[in-house]
Amino acid sequence: MKKLELENIKADLRGYLRNNNALISPEFRKVVADVARFVDVVIRDGFKVALTQSLANVNVQPDSSFIEVAEALVEHHIRFLRQVDREIAHKSLLEAYTHIADPRFVFEPTRKTEFVNALRRSGPKKFAALIISLHLYNVICGQIQNDLHRRIPDPKTLQLYLLKVEALCRDIIADIVKVQPAECDEEWALAVIRSVETQLLRPQVPPTKSSDLSIPTGYKK
Repeated sequence: MKKLELENIKADLRGYLRNNNALISPEFRKVVADVARFVDVVIRDGFKVALTQSLANVNVQPDSSFIEVAEALVEHHIRFLRQVDREIAHKSLLEAYTHIADPRFVFEPTRKTEFVNALRRSGPKKFAALIISLHLYNVICGQIQNDLHRRIPDPKTLQLYLLKVEALCRDIIADIVKVQPAECDEEWALAVIRSVETQLLRPQVPPTKSSDLSIPTGYKK
């Protein structure tokens, strides 16, 4: 997305979200960290070991259909959240797992999907970024969809706008993750969440007159 268009969408969302103090529950950092640990074990010790560690008390086998495995894993990951936050978090995580596994094969055994190979390619941090991006988008849509339907009644125009919001979420998270060098743990996840909220909820301060003093004499706009 072009920089100007990105800033226009950001400004638009700030108008919709101006009454919010936060977007993502701080407890979501535990979900992200839990997913990152799972991915790390998959890469280090293999999928069966990771699944056994995460779902020791759940009757799901490595050869179960991917959708069964994913549903069980998601329920495990969101155990840290309040009930009111679980539905949207469940949606976000399931979308992330389905996306990397390839939606065409969700009813096949996990070994027949791209799930494990995709996790190995992405690593904990990249996959965590995908989850936060999808969750940010879902949270925003949940808050603004009623206003959007009133403002943009044409379905195609609305779909295009939402695609731009989704791209914005993806770009924001990608840029933030680039400058977050720490390990993908709770502290890292919370730092990403707080940085997102700073960009989308806090008013952007225009340049002050004093900042213009740095412009060389004779410069013309």
